Amino acid sequence: MRDTRENNGCFYGGVVMEKNRTWLYCRGDSETDELEAYAQENGMKVVGCSSDVGNEPALDHPGLLELRAAMEERRVDILLMMNLSCLGRSLDEVGRYWQTFKKHRVRLCTVTEGEIYLDMPELFREMFGK
Repeated sequence: MRDTRENNGCFYGGVVMEKNRTWLYCRGDSETDELEAYAQENGMKVVGCSSDVGNEPALDHPGLLELRAAMEERRVDILLMMNLSCLGRSLDEVGRYWQTFKKHRVRLCTVTEGEIYLDMPELFREMFGK
Protein backbone atom coordinates (compact mmCIF):
# COMPACT_ATOMS: atom_id res chain seq x y z
CA MET A 1 0.00 0.00 0.00
CA ARG A 2 1.45 3.41 -0.97
CA ASP A 3 0.70 6.33 1.30
CA THR A 4 1.86 9.60 2.84
CA ARG A 5 2.94 10.60 6.36
CA GLU A 6 -0.61 11.45 7.41
CA ASN A 7 -1.44 7.75 7.74
CA ASN A 8 -0.69 5.52 10.69
CA GLY A 9 2.30 3.24 11.02
CA CYS A 10 6.00 3.33 10.41
CA PHE A 11 6.73 3.17 6.74
CA TYR A 12 9.60 3.07 4.32
CA GLY A 13 9.17 4.34 0.81
CA GLY A 14 5.50 5.08 1.46
CA VAL A 15 4.62 1.51 2.53
CA VAL A 16 2.60 1.60 5.75
CA MET A 17 3.27 -1.16 8.27
CA GLU A 18 0.11 -2.59 9.84
CA LYS A 19 1.24 -4.34 13.04
CA ASN A 20 2.22 -1.55 15.36
CA ARG A 21 3.06 -2.81 18.88
CA THR A 22 6.18 -0.74 19.28
CA TRP A 23 9.12 -0.94 21.67
CA LEU A 24 11.24 2.18 22.10
CA TYR A 25 14.97 1.66 22.60
CA CYS A 26 17.04 4.64 23.67
CA ARG A 27 20.76 5.11 24.14
CA GLY A 28 20.05 7.90 26.60
CA ASP A 29 17.16 9.50 28.45
CA SER A 30 17.05 12.51 26.12
CA GLU A 31 15.75 10.40 23.20
CA THR A 32 12.56 9.17 24.88
CA ASP A 33 10.41 12.24 24.18
CA GLU A 34 11.36 12.35 20.50
CA LEU A 35 10.70 8.62 20.03
CA GLU A 36 7.34 8.89 21.78
CA ALA A 37 6.38 11.83 19.56
CA TYR A 38 7.40 9.94 16.41
CA ALA A 39 5.43 6.89 17.51
CA GLN A 40 2.33 8.97 18.22
CA GLU A 41 2.58 10.84 14.90
CA ASN A 42 2.78 7.50 13.06
CA GLY A 43 -0.03 5.70 14.90
CA MET A 44 2.24 3.30 16.74
CA LYS A 45 1.11 1.72 19.99
CA VAL A 46 4.00 1.96 22.44
CA VAL A 47 4.09 -1.21 24.55
CA GLY A 48 7.46 -0.70 26.21
CA CYS A 49 10.60 1.34 26.45
CA SER A 50 14.12 0.60 27.60
CA SER A 51 17.39 2.43 27.50
CA ASP A 52 21.07 1.83 28.03
CA VAL A 53 23.67 4.43 28.82
CA GLY A 54 27.23 3.89 27.72
CA ASN A 55 29.51 4.14 24.76
CA GLU A 56 28.97 0.75 23.18
CA PRO A 57 25.84 -1.37 22.90
CA ALA A 58 26.13 -4.91 24.19
CA LEU A 59 23.76 -7.86 24.09
CA ASP A 60 23.85 -8.12 27.88
CA HIS A 61 22.91 -4.50 28.62
CA PRO A 62 19.75 -4.31 30.75
CA GLY A 63 17.73 -2.39 28.14
CA LEU A 64 18.44 -4.94 25.42
CA LEU A 65 17.73 -7.81 27.80
CA GLU A 66 14.34 -6.26 28.58
CA LEU A 67 13.63 -5.89 24.85
CA ARG A 68 14.68 -9.48 24.21
CA ALA A 69 12.29 -10.75 26.89
CA ALA A 70 9.43 -8.78 25.30
CA MET A 71 10.30 -10.24 21.88
CA GLU A 72 10.35 -13.78 23.25
CA GLU A 73 6.90 -13.17 24.76
CA ARG A 74 5.74 -11.91 21.33
CA ARG A 75 4.71 -8.51 22.68
CA VAL A 76 6.62 -6.48 20.05
CA ASP A 77 6.11 -5.91 16.31
CA ILE A 78 8.39 -2.90 15.79
CA LEU A 79 11.59 -1.73 17.44
CA LEU A 80 11.84 2.06 17.16
CA MET A 81 15.19 3.80 17.69
CA MET A 82 16.66 7.14 16.72
CA ASN A 83 19.10 5.52 14.26
CA LEU A 84 20.99 2.29 13.67
CA SER A 85 24.00 3.47 15.65
CA CYS A 86 21.94 2.68 18.77
CA LEU A 87 22.78 -0.96 18.03
CA GLY A 88 26.36 -0.51 16.91
CA ARG A 89 28.86 1.57 15.03
CA SER A 90 29.48 -0.87 12.19
CA LEU A 91 27.46 -3.20 9.98
CA ASP A 92 29.02 -6.18 11.77
CA GLU A 93 27.84 -4.91 15.14
CA VAL A 94 24.32 -4.20 13.89
CA GLY A 95 24.27 -7.56 12.11
CA ARG A 96 24.61 -9.35 15.46
CA TYR A 97 21.12 -8.16 16.36
CA TRP A 98 19.44 -8.69 12.99
CA GLN A 99 19.07 -12.45 13.28
CA THR A 100 17.42 -12.06 16.69
CA PHE A 101 14.95 -9.50 15.37
CA LYS A 102 14.24 -11.58 12.29
CA LYS A 103 13.73 -14.73 14.38
CA HIS A 104 11.08 -12.93 16.45
CA ARG A 105 9.58 -11.15 13.42
CA VAL A 106 10.35 -7.74 14.86
CA ARG A 107 10.80 -4.98 12.30
CA LEU A 108 13.30 -2.18 12.81
CA CYS A 109 12.27 1.41 12.34
CA THR A 110 14.38 4.47 12.99
CA VAL A 111 13.44 8.12 13.12
CA THR A 112 16.25 8.96 10.69
CA GLU A 113 16.04 6.06 8.20
CA GLY A 114 12.47 4.75 8.39
CA GLU A 115 12.03 0.97 8.19
CA ILE A 116 15.24 -1.01 8.04
CA TYR A 117 14.80 -4.21 6.05
CA LEU A 118 16.19 -7.35 7.65
CA ASP A 119 15.34 -9.55 4.71
CA MET A 120 17.25 -8.95 1.48
CA PRO A 121 14.62 -10.57 -0.80
CA GLU A 122 12.02 -8.21 0.70
CA LEU A 123 14.31 -5.26 0.07
CA PHE A 124 14.74 -6.32 -3.55
CA ARG A 125 10.97 -6.73 -3.99
CA GLU A 126 10.49 -3.20 -2.68
CA MET A 127 13.26 -1.80 -4.88
CA PHE A 128 12.28 -3.60 -8.08
CA GLY A 129 8.56 -4.22 -7.55
CA LYS A 130 8.78 -8.00 -7.94
